[in-house]
Amino acid sequence: MICRFLIFASLTVLPMELVAQETSHCNALLQHGINNITRYQSAEHAIAYKYHQNCGSDFDSMSDSRVRAAAVSVFGYGSGQASGNSSQMRTALRKWCDTNQDFAASRTQLFQEASTLNSSALTAWNQCQDIAKKAVNISFQALGDHSNYVHIEVDSTLDANLVFFGVDTDGYTCETKLVDPAGNVTTNAVNQRIGNSNIQIDCQRDAPVTTEENGVGKIEFKQGYIVVNTSGSALPIAFEQVVDTYYVTPPGAIMAFNQAYCPEGWTPFKEGAGRFIVGASDEISFASQGGRADIPDEAAHNHTGRTNGMDDLGQPHPHGHDRHSDNNRNHNHAFSTSTVAAHNHGGDNMPPYVAMTLCQR
Repeated sequence: MICRFLIFASLTVLPMELVAQETSHCNALLQHGINNITRYQSAEHAIAYKYHQNCGSDFDSMSDSRVRAAAVSVFGYGSGQASGNSSQMRTALRKWCDTNQDFAASRTQLFQEASTLNSSALTAWNQCQDIAKKAVNISFQALGDHSNYVHIEVDSTLDANLVFFGVDTDGYTCETKLVDPAGNVTTNAVNQRIGNSNIQIDCQRDAPVTTEENGVGKIEFKQGYIVVNTSGSALPIAFEQVVDTYYVTPPGAIMAFNQAYCPEGWTPFKEGAGRFIVGASDEISFASQGGRADIPDEAAHNHTGRTNGMDDLGQPHPHGHDRHSDNNRNHNHAFSTSTVAAHNHGGDNMPPYVAMTLCQR
């Protein structure tokens, strides 16, 4: 457990209406929890959670800050309904609760499952509001499919008497920097007073553990924490463990790639260079090779032939114009050609093609 001591005894007290305005940045933490429920459980879990967490109360008697938090939880951070005036938010919340009452009433189990997942977000939201009452804003933004990148800013609306003690992390690597009002940047932000300067924290989630077996891959991010420490309260932000599966190309698969080289994890399929791939069968055994790229040219050649010179009576005869025998006028000539060894006539035997890089997994 991390223990931090209060260095300055004097804390700034803000008017209540100013506190309500200055705690709106904390709503991103609530939405982070709802996003986790939707992503890692289901949209139905999120509806059940939002209903049981926010509905069933008299919105007219609730404070504006509580109504604003409920609107952000139900409608989402930054939406038009969540950023409307107090009366509009109350009307929108009543309508949403009436619409989802029957659905949520029949799914209390989903609410219980979702509550466990979102408890850390509620804790962070409450801590954020406590810190904001001391004139310190800690804004939060998660980016990437699995909160791969996190950006946090620590600033003060006044000349606050709190000190930034840095961050503690698990599953994340963070860098901090201090940006003063003139825009000068320094990495020495720890143990600096949180005043008009802006402290920026950029974190990247540690690489997941990836395994592949039998054509199925598994990606696993361990559960992560980022704790922003001040001389007042600490702000803990939790990130759920991620275990996701996906299908992978099994070993031995062969694919064509539209690039000159095989991508990482693939090797050239040398046996396929310059060849078509055909399905193995009883006539074409697996992994056998055959065929040829074209029909070779056997060089130019001629075919010769002659008639046998006999008429239809089987007798040789001349072709002069003075012969008028009716018996020999109508006749034919037999014709034969010379024979040579078996051969072909050459030429390209390739259909139109495009060459790709064949690679093997």
